[in-house]
Amino acid sequence: MLDYFLEEQEDSIDSKEKMWGELYHLVFYFLSNFKSVKKDIEIAVRQAVAIYEMTDYLLYLEDKNISWLEDTLTFFVYNFLTLPLIKQFLKFDLHLNEVELIDRQGKIYRIDRILFSKEQVVVFDFKLKFDEIYKPKYESQVRKYISLLSGIGYNNIIGYLAYIKDGRIDKV
Repeated sequence: MLDYFLEEQEDSIDSKEKMWGELYHLVFYFLSNFKSVKKDIEIAVRQAVAIYEMTDYLLYLEDKNISWLEDTLTFFVYNFLTLPLIKQFLKFDLHLNEVELIDRQGKIYRIDRILFSKEQVVVFDFKLKFDEIYKPKYESQVRKYISLLSGIGYNNIIGYLAYIKDGRIDKV
């Protein structure tokens, strides 16, 4: 799974944003739940940054340092995890990260986070920041995840788009 984050990426104008987005995904990958425990967040951030130190992406930091990067990631993740909506998900029994599902045509989908309780299944797709242009595409992606989970027998599925830097969560 971690190989996915270390694959060579195309250089493009938005490589810096890709770096940030993938770093946030890695942080959430290393967090086993949505508890806003600062120590757990700091550990997950250090793990994510350690992985990224193996890539050329950190060149995009320019005059910043690793400590600044870790502080920035910790700040935004902590703020996200302390949003009022997140509290309702602390009671969920199981949190799975980066779950891969395959549709009937063999296409692989990677769901950022699935939460399970006795009453409900919740899908989260993490995005760096809100962008009105991409909103329909992102919503379609979450609806596809819900459809795939429904197709394998889950009921009462709700999907959310989580915009980390904006501290925003939109129900799909």
